[in-house]
Amino acid sequence: MYDVEEMMPPYKREEKNNDGQTPYELFAKENEDLVSKGLKWMKDCMVVATLIVTVAFAVAFTVPGGYNQDHGSPIFIHNRTFLVFVIADAVSLISSSTSLLVFLSVLTSQHDQRDFMYSLPRKLMIGLLTLFISVAALMVTFSTSFFVLYHKGSKWV
Repeated sequence: MYDVEEMMPPYKREEKNNDGQTPYELFAKENEDLVSKGLKWMKDCMVVATLIVTVAFAVAFTVPGGYNQDHGSPIFIHNRTFLVFVIADAVSLISSSTSLLVFLSVLTSQHDQRDFMYSLPRKLMIGLLTLFISVAALMVTFSTSFFVLYHKGSKWV
């Protein structure tokens, strides 16, 4: 819409059609269903982000191998792979929390029709990017956890 608006002469932007609608009003009316579909899709992304936050938070306290009963530190704390596990889990938790907050801020705030062309796509891209990062980091967390536990028992791991 914005590109088309830029190509039009300024006096045509406010001109009305036979039904008394400006080009922007016509565009808004014709695309109402896209707004509702987009909000539903964003709610689905928010559910995924919530699940990842929950898993990443739980994984932070249930480390592979458990804890040493004498002093409470993780058993594999001196293993380099365990450090990768901890960092990946932290990245997953932080990025999924950011994604959740971005989606939540979009869903709970009032938006003008013009916001759907400018600020909301930017927020959606930030939310999706951080959601993608959190999924990738969660995959790294799982892989390193699996490697920490089973790398000595099976060579193929």
